[in-house]
Amino acid sequence: MRKNTGEKFIVCCALPYANGGLHLGHLAGAYLPGDIYARYRRMQGHDVHFVCGSDEHGAAITFRAKEEGITPQAVVDKYHKIIKDSLEECGIKFDIFSRTTHKCHAKRSQDFFLNLQKNGLLEKKTEKRLHCASCDQFLPERYVIGSCPTCGKGGARGDQCEKCGSWYEPEALMDPICQLCKTTKATLKETTHWHFELQKLEPKLRAWLESKQTGEIPWRKNVLGYAFQPLKAELTGRAITRDLNWGVPVPLPEAKDKVLYVWFDAPIGYISASEDWAIRQGQPDKWKHYWEDKNSHLVHFIGKDNIIFHTVFWPCILMGDGRYVLPDLVAGNEFLNLEGEKFSTSRNYALWLDETLKIVPADNLRYYLATILPETSDSNFYWDEYQSRINTELADTVGNLSNRCLSFINKNYEGMIGPDGAKCDAAVADMITSAYSEYCKNLNQGLAKVALGAVIDLGRKLNVYFQEQAPWRARKEDPVKAHGSLYSVSIGIKAIALMLTPYVPGVSQKMWAQLGFNSSIEEAALEEVTNTSFPSGHKISQDVSPIIAKIEDEFITAQKEALQARIKK
Repeated sequence: MRKNTGEKFIVCCALPYANGGLHLGHLAGAYLPGDIYARYRRMQGHDVHFVCGSDEHGAAITFRAKEEGITPQAVVDKYHKIIKDSLEECGIKFDIFSRTTHKCHAKRSQDFFLNLQKNGLLEKKTEKRLHCASCDQFLPERYVIGSCPTCGKGGARGDQCEKCGSWYEPEALMDPICQLCKTTKATLKETTHWHFELQKLEPKLRAWLESKQTGEIPWRKNVLGYAFQPLKAELTGRAITRDLNWGVPVPLPEAKDKVLYVWFDAPIGYISASEDWAIRQGQPDKWKHYWEDKNSHLVHFIGKDNIIFHTVFWPCILMGDGRYVLPDLVAGNEFLNLEGEKFSTSRNYALWLDETLKIVPADNLRYYLATILPETSDSNFYWDEYQSRINTELADTVGNLSNRCLSFINKNYEGMIGPDGAKCDAAVADMITSAYSEYCKNLNQGLAKVALGAVIDLGRKLNVYFQEQAPWRARKEDPVKAHGSLYSVSIGIKAIALMLTPYVPGVSQKMWAQLGFNSSIEEAALEEVTNTSFPSGHKISQDVSPIIAKIEDEFITAQKEALQARIKK
């Protein structure tokens, strides 16, 4: 029985833009590592609140609506469902997957705006913004493209450079071109906006970020590198309103034609998602149980293009408001590439999640991506490596060990997992303890790839132990001793099943059932890993079979050919 520790974790994954589906780069960057972490913390007995939702107010939404000739609402309705369904099919188990067009989101975002104004952190300014004379409208960041003001790279977006990671206002772009008409050079025109005076919070933000360099769970170097980048030139005020007809209305009578800037309202979506969840629970204030408890651990899983946003702007919003918990850990991942090249939606060079799940089992996909998560540097998805990892690690190292050991027990010992008074071999117990320690140390920091490596390494060591003990030979001379060695291996298999649960819950459940347990492994206490015993008289299932099928060469060849054909279209 799992005990509740009372410790609270709010786990948030980056809100995906509802203007397109998710590809595997998105899954590896935020949603899979977030799900693994949330499952891990739950199995430890912590009170975990796992939230996400679609970001539906970006200029990218209105841009897509113009391209498709439909309304922005129609765009977000379409892609919210596609994203939500594909994440669920992949086993991403959010408590709530909400959306920023939900009515409670507008109310919560406006509440933040008014509170920042009350705290003296907003300033109304008349300024010049990019405007297209041909289209007769102001241009949000996604409506312009130009050269990065920091590194000079062309094709830079109006808010951030994908090459150097710099954040800036659209007006800082060199040679900005309107992306509606594709031809007109954007010019500056006067308008009025409200600015968030970030510089007033810089000393507090800097001290907070410096505290994340050390401590029990120090942040990753790549995350801190991005976080301190805007502070080198000192923070300045940043507009949180814009001239657009799609978004959360600014809650002031004199701003009827303006909406809140998406960079401001989007992260508030984490809180409004919790509020949406609480309303659905019939306990509308329950979200405060997490967000207003300063002892809660707020953990974010994001891609590197969101690191500055979640380590500078979002913490400033929270600090300026003052009512809610600050991030305890920002797990910023680098990018996943595909067969050595960047994912490219414009070239259709991508593996889309909903399409991939039609041909690849969810647990297979989760496992392989977990082995290549871009936690500290960019990584690559290779179909050949997918086959190798599934076949040699999941099917052989783990699956074959379990099948051989349990089948042997069924055949020679009538399913009895161990002789009376059996004890786990001290050598195996040490292997388990060492692997579990490494596993927890890394998952505590959101490093799921390294933690998984410790589990598979335990599997390799148990395979060596199994071969050395050779119960098929030892049974002829000392069947009790041979039975005892099988007991020790079974203890190791149980530990592996438990530790694999956050990664491949379906595979783990199958292992758990074959070990003779009738319960759900997801409800088990993770600390059972270190319990090196089975109940007296425990029997395994009579239905023991391979836990996973191997991947055939023909399948891999077909996928590689399909990817190349997709590019040529």
